[in-house]
Amino acid sequence: MSLAPNVQTPEMASWVREIAHQVFREQAEMLRKEIRQDALRSLERSMNRQMEQAWQAIRSLTEQVTALAEAQRRAEDRLERVEDRLERLETVVAELAEAQRR
Repeated sequence: MSLAPNVQTPEMASWVREIAHQVFREQAEMLRKEIRQDALRSLERSMNRQMEQAWQAIRSLTEQVTALAEAQRRAEDRLERVEDRLERLETVVAELAEAQRR
């Protein structure tokens, strides 16, 4: 006894159509799955590139902040030296003014 209906009957045609539809649905699902996997891989690569760019930007900004902090420290040192010289100059001017009054 055969599992398939007689080839010549309408039942056979219906059975063949059902099998064809089932095969089509399975292949369509496999293709959708492949497309989703490809899209996910593409998204992952894109995200990895963006993350690397973000980390590179963070490293660059960190270097710039470090350089700015060092420049600020040097400027503050120079300002302190200028203030010291100004203090000494004011002292000398005050001494000269006192000497001139005598």
